[in-house]
Amino acid sequence: MRQTSVTFRVIAIGLAAVAAFAAVPLSGAAQEVPSRQQALELLAHAAERHISAGLEFRLRQEAGLLPAGSAIAAPRLAGLLTPGNVNVADPDPSGPSFATQSETMVISAGATVVEAYNDSLADAQSGDFTGYSVSTDGGTTWVDKNAPPNPSFQNSSGDPVLATDSAGNIYLSMITSSGVGVAKMPAGSISFNRWVDADAGTTGFADKPWLTAGRDPTGVRDNLYLTWTDFPFSGNPTLRAARSTDGGTTWQALSGFAIRNCNCQGTFPLVIPSTGKLLVFWENLNTPRSIQMKSSTDGGSTWSATTTVTSVTKSTNHTDCFGRDTFRLPDTVHAVRNDEFPSAAVLGSTVAVVWNDRRLGTSDIFVVQSSNAGLTWSPARRVNTTIAGEQFQPGITADARGFHVEWYSADATNTLVTLVARDVTNGIPGPEIPISAAFPVPRTNIGGGNQDGVVAGCYMGDYNQNFADGSATYYSWGDNRLSFANGDPDPNPFFAKR
Repeated sequence: MRQTSVTFRVIAIGLAAVAAFAAVPLSGAAQEVPSRQQALELLAHAAERHISAGLEFRLRQEAGLLPAGSAIAAPRLAGLLTPGNVNVADPDPSGPSFATQSETMVISAGATVVEAYNDSLADAQSGDFTGYSVSTDGGTTWVDKNAPPNPSFQNSSGDPVLATDSAGNIYLSMITSSGVGVAKMPAGSISFNRWVDADAGTTGFADKPWLTAGRDPTGVRDNLYLTWTDFPFSGNPTLRAARSTDGGTTWQALSGFAIRNCNCQGTFPLVIPSTGKLLVFWENLNTPRSIQMKSSTDGGSTWSATTTVTSVTKSTNHTDCFGRDTFRLPDTVHAVRNDEFPSAAVLGSTVAVVWNDRRLGTSDIFVVQSSNAGLTWSPARRVNTTIAGEQFQPGITADARGFHVEWYSADATNTLVTLVARDVTNGIPGPEIPISAAFPVPRTNIGGGNQDGVVAGCYMGDYNQNFADGSATYYSWGDNRLSFANGDPDPNPFFAKR
């Protein structure tokens, strides 16, 4: 096992020029409603356009391709739980169909902890693909709340993200049948209100939304910021952003952010608490790949030019499931798709961005750091000390104790996967710590009998995200250690606190 440092040096990048575009109010422009043929055409190009599982789920709904399934719970064979690991969801229905929970995110507000996730079981019960669970005792016990309440004749399509404001309200964003919805769990409550449409300015299909809450630059309130990818029927998408200044009730399009004709995915917004400066990161998938960003110092009214944070080497080494970039864990039947989407966190004015890539021969977790709120960036440094097997899908959070990273770590034979974590406290990197027990990868390849017919092929989620509150770090991940009576791995949303 080789030890590496995650201490960072800073190099200079030119200061970005500011482009002045005002925030515009929500217009009446509606998303396109696809015909069955249009949905099929979009699905045919899902791999090269890096469409998320949530949008693919919605398109498969429109095309009538989702299988029928049962929502009747059946006995499972429980695997051994690592002490402190908790399955936050109710048991899944019988058989391997509708078995998957993935793309987890966790957040806390006092003793209330919420974990959200893509949920095939919620789909089987209500036609939704978004689930969430709530704990009121700091994460010891959980209640599976199924899907958030819908406006009439709408459903959610997953890709959930959570945020919390300074008043203790918790917010949930997700793909919906009308675009992107944001629901609010008022402080003191344990349920989300009915969601509102938030994707102001979308003209195609909203995908891979991300949400954050943070101080407005004036210091008089918190703002909510939402970013997402707007896919047209053909051609490259547009990256978009919107803002709410009234706790998620209404939303304004931030037209100055819009990045058109961009072969991009995976936006990640972040607010600097001391100033209210907003940074948005994403992956540019053109060759060579890179992580790029724009920033705003006035709440999204004006924006910097696009700058490159770091170069990225494609992390995967195979193409399976009709051309998707994948790892084989360990074979074509258990192939897992992966992109290099960024995750970012801030401590004071220091920002850290993590991703995974293959520049050193296997997929590793890398980090760059800025000590001046995104103006210049350090060289990339490897975070993981384990160098055998694939390391992928990192998430990073920060609190007064330092930065906290989690990621999936495959063993040397790429047969079993473990969630691991590493902290950087006062600039000093700590040891790599296993959070979960090792678990197998389900059958994910469509050609190999995809275990869950609802989710996209070669799919074990595109991300997980952790959270820290100053006294503890909360970890969330999709975990396959439990099994159905027929022996198939049963992916579930798991939680741990450290």
